[in-house]
Amino acid sequence: MAIVEDRSAPAPALPAEAPPPRAWRPAPLLTASAGLHAAVAAALAVAPHHWRLAVAALAGNHTLIAGVGMWPRSRLLGPNLCRFSGAAARRGEVALTFDDGPDPLVTPPVLDCLERYGVRATFFCIGRRAENHPELVAEMVRRGHRVENHSYSHPHAFACYPPAAMRREVISRQPLGRMGTPEDIANGVLFLASRDAAFISGTELTIDGALTATQID
Repeated sequence: MAIVEDRSAPAPALPAEAPPPRAWRPAPLLTASAGLHAAVAAALAVAPHHWRLAVAALAGNHTLIAGVGMWPRSRLLGPNLCRFSGAAARRGEVALTFDDGPDPLVTPPVLDCLERYGVRATFFCIGRRAENHPELVAEMVRRGHRVENHSYSHPHAFACYPPAAMRREVISRQPLGRMGTPEDIANGVLFLASRDAAFISGTELTIDGALTATQID
């Protein structure tokens, strides 16, 4: 995320080294869900005529997980940054984020509006659109905004992808272990929102850098 701030203030530098990778652990709700699936499979093996109850149990389970996933402040599926630190809140800081761009009709007036009020924001861009409109991505960065990774094609079925497909979707336009350069911007390269934002294939990806260094305390 980017903090709304005085554009004249220098951005703090990113840490010199990425944090070490950590093993991914499923949240308790996901562990319970896996246990329920195993129990249902065992029950059906013993009493297959109760399949309606099994279907109802699994449907309820997936409805719960879908609902939790759509709840912005939920931490039931894993860590979730949903508020600033106390220090940032005392300074009256807020975050503005824009998803799914860049769009040649929408992005330029949004940039002009932010420029008019001297505000910085974060643009979570879709890789395919960034490839088609690299000049808009470059303009975001030129005006002091952050450009972050919002997947390559924004598939609606992303939550159903296996880990390998999720990894491809997230990092296909994500350089690992280095800062962004003007050449990256010209080529539509995007960056993950934080250095430890993605949990894929059992390992936490550590990404070294974003296009600007404005960070939340």
